[in-house]
Amino acid sequence: MKKFAIRLVAPALVAAVSLAPAAAGASVVPGGPLTPSAPQQPRPATPVSVSFNVATFNVVGNSHSRGRGGYRSGAARMKTQVGYLRKHKVQLVGFQELEGTQASSFLRRTKGKWALVGARSRSGKTVDTRNAVAFRKHDFSLVKRSSVPITYFYGKRVNIPLVQLRARSNGKTFWILNTHNPADTHGNAGRWRAESVRRELKRIRKLRSGGATVLFTGDMNAKQDFFCRATRSGVLHSASGGSSGKKCRYPSANGIDWVLGTRDVRFSSWQADTTTRTRGVSDHPIVVARATVRR
Repeated sequence: MKKFAIRLVAPALVAAVSLAPAAAGASVVPGGPLTPSAPQQPRPATPVSVSFNVATFNVVGNSHSRGRGGYRSGAARMKTQVGYLRKHKVQLVGFQELEGTQASSFLRRTKGKWALVGARSRSGKTVDTRNAVAFRKHDFSLVKRSSVPITYFYGKRVNIPLVQLRARSNGKTFWILNTHNPADTHGNAGRWRAESVRRELKRIRKLRSGGATVLFTGDMNAKQDFFCRATRSGVLHSASGGSSGKKCRYPSANGIDWVLGTRDVRFSSWQADTTTRTRGVSDHPIVVARATVRR
C-alpha cells in the first residue's frame, strides 16, 4: 500500500510544480530549466502630425528657353533644379512649365525615388505635365488624382492637377492643387486669371467643406490682388504670412509664386531662393515652406 500511494501522489506533485511557474509568469522548456517569459513590447504610437517641406517651382519650359537670357535646354537645367530640391530638402513640389522632355529628365535624375502626377489633357488621351505635382515616394503615396479646368491664354481651357496624397508616417490624407495662371505676355489676361482663380477657389472650398486638408501651389502671375482674393474667405492662408479674412494685409515679400494651405495647415517657415535666377536655372525662385498637418 505504501508503494501504491507514492505512485499516485508523485505525478500530482510534478503537475503542481509544472503549473506553479506558469502562474508566476515563467515558462517551462521541455527538458530544460525554467526561464522567465519575455515581456510584450508596446507598439510605437502613430504620430499625430506630419511635417514636410513643400515647394512651388516654375522651371521655365524648354520651348521658352530659346532666346530668353541664354537659358540652356530644359533637360540640361534639370540637373541643377533637382539639386535645388535636395538643397532645400523638398518632399513635395508643384511644378509649372514642366514640359515632356523635362518631366522625363526629372524622373531619370531622381532614379525612381519620386513620383510625378500631371493632369489629363482636355481630350483625355494624354497626360499634360506642364503643371505637375511631384512627391517623394518614401514620404507619400498616391490616393487619387483629379483635375480642375482653368482658363489660360485667350480663354483656352487647360486642366491642372488636383492630387490626393497619404503621408506614410501617420496615414494623414490631404489634397494639393497646383496651377499656372496666365500672364499678360499675349495681351491683358486679367479676365482669364480671375476666372481661373474663381474655379480654383471654388474647388478648394468644396473640399474644405467636407473636412479635407488642401495645399495650393503655383505661379499665379499676380501678387496682392490674388492674395486678397484667395484669403478673403478665411479658408486659406499663405506660408509667407499676411492676413486671412476680410481685412487684407498683404505679405509684401511674396512675388507671384505662392504656397498656401487651408487653416488646418501650420506653416513654420517660408523662403524664396532667388539664386535660381543668377545661376541661369529659371526666371523664377524656388519657394519653399515647412508645413505641418495633423491626423
